[in-house]
Amino acid sequence: MKKLLFASVMVVILVGGLLAACASPAPAPAPAPAPAPSPAPAPSPTPAQPPQVIEWRAQLGESSASVQMQSLESLAGSIKSASNGQLVIKTFPGGAIVPSDEEFVAVHDGILDMTLQSCGDWTSIFPQADLFAFMPGGMSSMESLFWNLEGGGLELVREMLNGYFEAFPARMTPPEAFLSSVKPINTVADIAGLRIRTPGGSVDGVAFERMGAAIVNLPGSELYEAIQRGVIDTFQYGYPAQDFAVSFYEVIDYYYLSPVRQPTDFAYYSVNNESWAALPDDLKLIVQQNFIMEGLTNYSKMTSADAVAIEFYKDYGVSVEPMSEEIEIAIIDVAAEIYDERAAADPFVAKVLESNRKYMKDLREAYPRL
Repeated sequence: MKKLLFASVMVVILVGGLLAACASPAPAPAPAPAPAPSPAPAPSPTPAQPPQVIEWRAQLGESSASVQMQSLESLAGSIKSASNGQLVIKTFPGGAIVPSDEEFVAVHDGILDMTLQSCGDWTSIFPQADLFAFMPGGMSSMESLFWNLEGGGLELVREMLNGYFEAFPARMTPPEAFLSSVKPINTVADIAGLRIRTPGGSVDGVAFERMGAAIVNLPGSELYEAIQRGVIDTFQYGYPAQDFAVSFYEVIDYYYLSPVRQPTDFAYYSVNNESWAALPDDLKLIVQQNFIMEGLTNYSKMTSADAVAIEFYKDYGVSVEPMSEEIEIAIIDVAAEIYDERAAADPFVAKVLESNRKYMKDLREAYPRL
């Protein structure tokens, strides 16, 4: 009996062990979740740096009250605004930094960053430069601008300068008065014997001389007194608003108008090579666009001022007349002879004349009533 009981107990133990072995083990307790790391603070943004301000110095050979200085100051304001203050041009009148009429050399030397001059003022270094200012019987203000922008004129200017500085087309003036005079001038015969003031060596001056006039070279500041005292009989100076500003109507009797002798006085902005190279491309574009826009704006103002001046001359009692066609044709023909003589002696002059004459001919054939 005891043996039977012992065997029964052993069976129960073995069956229980087998059942325990087949059962799934109890799951291990889940580990406690790790705390989420605190987010790292975002770095403070680097404050934007203000754009670099570039300053240029510009001087003209004019007084602070001149139309040209007003135009330069207007240009400086437009460029400062368009560039959001990145390019500031400080303007100075003649003599403030370098002597008047030496500005283009100072631009080359880096004393000035820029100036505005008729390229006729460059002839002390570049004797062909007057070809780009004006030619008697040549292109008008707008034709000159178009020739520079589209007809190859600017490329020829830069070829002549050969890197002396950067040049950009800029200012055009209206035609100068043909002559201011105390004597009537109606025929070519009337030119002979006249004492005419023109700048020394100018083509129109040489043409008058070949027509029999005596050429007197005087600075503009002396003209009023010179014609009043009889030192000269007639003179050329500027476009009507310029002549009016210095009261020439008080000392002349005849005011002859014609675009033929000096159709315009084309001027270029001269910019120092290093100053130009240092500008980023966006500022270069702003500068070039504003050069042209200010030139056109200033030209429109000058033509309006001319109309007012001419009316004043008439009201004052000056005889305002168109120059006779006979004299216009004569000065065109004589000037052409002078240019042809220069072209025969200088291949670059010949190259400029060919380009200039062809462009003018093509333009006027396309727009005969322009």
